[in-house]
Order: sequence, then structure tokens, then C-alpha cells
Amino acid sequence: MPALEAALVYADRLAPFPAVATQLLAMVRDGAYDSVEVGRLIRRDEMIAATVLRAANAPGTGAPGRIFSLQESVVRLGARELLRIILQHVGATMFAETPDASPARRRRRWRDAIGGALTTERLARHHGYDETELCFVAALLRDVGSLVLDLAAQDGCTFVVEASELGAALASRWLLPSCLVEAIRFAHDPPRPDASMHDLLFDLVHAGDVAWSLHGSTRGVPHAVVAHVGPWLGDPAVEAIVHAAGSDVAMMERSLPTSPTRRSA
Repeated sequence: MPALEAALVYADRLAPFPAVATQLLAMVRDGAYDSVEVGRLIRRDEMIAATVLRAANAPGTGAPGRIFSLQESVVRLGARELLRIILQHVGATMFAETPDASPARRRRRWRDAIGGALTTERLARHHGYDETELCFVAALLRDVGSLVLDLAAQDGCTFVVEASELGAALASRWLLPSCLVEAIRFAHDPPRPDASMHDLLFDLVHAGDVAWSLHGSTRGVPHAVVAHVGPWLGDPAVEAIVHAAGSDVAMMERSLPTSPTRRSA
């Protein structure tokens, strides 16, 4: 069995990227939000359904004396906010609740995944990039290949395969758009601007990853930056962007469970 296929076996330990998130992302990109279809998909996953209901009925979001149903919540939240809520749930279940790691390590993985995603999303807005949702998803999953290799290593298995290639293969298995597959593949080494494969999305994900590793991560080892993205990090706005992302991470972390929760099949 080729190393890539063998390593992918360990991906079965991860919470899968939910189909509702993939379809909702497509709706947001196409501008064709079907709340009835989204509600139907969400009902298949009790954990996502519960997360959506909590968000729609939370203080400051809900209405006093009124409890919104799931379908009402889907309509009330709207496509982009609903996608953000679901993606944050994905980050928690995939990185913070993955088995076979200490609680501290799970939290560190989650902070780096969600912190990099929030940083990349803000950088995209700062640079006038419209599809910020793509940036968030690609950055959230940028190190999912490393997570799978870590799970394999805990079983004493090592594979001669690049984490970026493994992450891209996993994104393809989850039927994510090809631009996201490539953004994960190139997250740590995007092509030069004169290369045929160059895409601003890849640069933004890379810049968000490096910026978070410099100013927000607890890893203590900044990631290397490619030459053509380096000047972006000299922008005075970058540190403020990462600080804002870090504040959001700290607020979200307070709502994480203290131990892994049961996931729907």
C-alpha cells in the first residue's frame, strides 16, 4: 500500500468534515442559499444541530421569551453566520477533541488551527479579498495532515509522506473545492507570483499561518515565510490583526468542553 494511502487510514480517527459545511460553502460562493435544504442536512448531525440552536438562542442573539426552532435558527442566522458557526464546530471536534493526545496538546492544536483561520480571514479582508470563507476553511485545515501523522506516530507508525500532501488528499476525500485542496497543499510553500499555479488564496493562507506563528501561537517556533509573502508581514496592521484573532480565540476557548464529547456518525 502506498504511504499516502496507508497514512490516510489514520484519518478515520478524525471527525469528518461535515457534508453540510461543504454544501453551505458552495451556496455562499454561488449566492444561492437554500435554508430548507441546509436545515435538512443539519438535522442529520445532532452535534451541529445543537450548536446551531445554542447560537441562535444565545443571549444577545435570540429574542426574550422566544425559543427558535432549528429551521427558524437556520433562517435567522443566514448563510455566512451559519457557516462560521459550523466551521468553528469543525475546528473544535477535529482539533480539540481528537483522541490519542493529552488535553493540553489538543487545546494547542485547536488554538493554532482556529487562530490561524481567524488571522487569515482578517488578512483577506485587509487585502480586499472577497471570498474570506475560503481563507477561513483553508487555514483551519492547513495542518490537518500533520494531525493525522501525529495520530499514526502515537501508534508507532511513520510514513514517508509530506503532511501538506496528506492534508490535500484528505480535503479531496472530503469533496472540498479544488482551490481549497491546493491551498492546503501550498499552505507552507505557496508558488511564486510568476508560477502558473500561483493564487492569492495560497499567499493569504501562508501569510496567516506565519503571522499567527509569530504573534499568536504558543508553539514558540515561527514558521518560515516565502520571499514574496514576507513584505506583507511588515504591514503595521498585521500585529493588530493577530491580536484581534487571539482575543476571539480566548473567548471561544471558554466554551470548549473539558473532555472529548460524543460525535455523531
